[in-house]
Amino acid sequence: MRTFLKPLFALLVILTAAVLGLHLASQPLLDRLTSRAIRSAESRLKGAGIESRISVEKSRLSLPSGLILSGILADARIPGTQRLAQGWRVQLTIGSAQIMVKDLSAQNFLLKTNDLMLRLQPQTARGADDPLGLGPIDLYSRKFELPFMARVLGAGRVKEDIHALLKSLEQLVREGRTSLRLEFEGKLFFKLEGQPVELGIRTQKRTGEEVRLLLSRDDLMALGDLTEDGLTPAEAALLSENPVRAPRLLAIQRHASRVSKEAASKDPRVPQDAYRHVLWSYLLTKAYGASFAKQITDAHETGVNKKINTPADHRMDFANNRVGIDYAEHGVKEEEVLWKMLSDARVVRSSAQAR
Repeated sequence: MRTFLKPLFALLVILTAAVLGLHLASQPLLDRLTSRAIRSAESRLKGAGIESRISVEKSRLSLPSGLILSGILADARIPGTQRLAQGWRVQLTIGSAQIMVKDLSAQNFLLKTNDLMLRLQPQTARGADDPLGLGPIDLYSRKFELPFMARVLGAGRVKEDIHALLKSLEQLVREGRTSLRLEFEGKLFFKLEGQPVELGIRTQKRTGEEVRLLLSRDDLMALGDLTEDGLTPAEAALLSENPVRAPRLLAIQRHASRVSKEAASKDPRVPQDAYRHVLWSYLLTKAYGASFAKQITDAHETGVNKKINTPADHRMDFANNRVGIDYAEHGVKEEEVLWKMLSDARVVRSSAQAR
């Protein structure tokens, strides 16, 4: 996703730098400049293996408001990675984007958008269903303000400033934190196997200059029956600080619950709770690696949720989570997990076995 957003943001900044360099551009010249910037952004995306279409309905220069772009539309398909085989279709719509001069002598600017909507649609192999039942993820922004610096008097300097800015935005998408003085507030919408989910999302300034992108912990704790046991406060805190991953993390948990329940109903030999934890930790590891999978599964065992667990229950879950992580690290296929765990002596099938 960050590879998709970089050229789009560069498009906005380059347009502003060019317009300020010309001081007062005629509308035809501004239209040609906009078209050229769009073609450049699409070319950069194609070079990264991403097919895209970008359009801007109208661009105008309004003093002292700055450059205003209206009706921004972008549609792109991002191929899958080695870890996540599925790709994504990304659709971005922005009602209007405004780039204002805050301090020309210091070359400080401000980007503001109205009605920003970003849709992420999982793309599976042709004819295949999404096994997680996640569906599209929509991010709607009520407020997006980003101060930035661009040294418009030198092309090389502009490129350096844009590169530094985009690296900071990459960090925000990847890690949920940035040193940018970004202000963002909105909603995250998605479905878990057909059930709608709505979570608040916003930026929060932490110690020093760090800004974090966070999901509402209250909204996460209120999910209730959409998760098997409910979330512990530690689990909600971890999901809150990983907003980009949160929808898929919740979908993996629900998928593991459904699959284990179906397997146990068909075969009485299947220990449902043990299989659920093995499969859950296995899928987390396949998607995000062993270290993050352990963080998530450990957080689930920390604190209180709607299920009352004894110390023996927790020992059982910890043991089965380790098995699932091990399966993923040793290349076990998902369809092999069940029959493999049925004969694995490390699997703890009941809390009595963990006493």
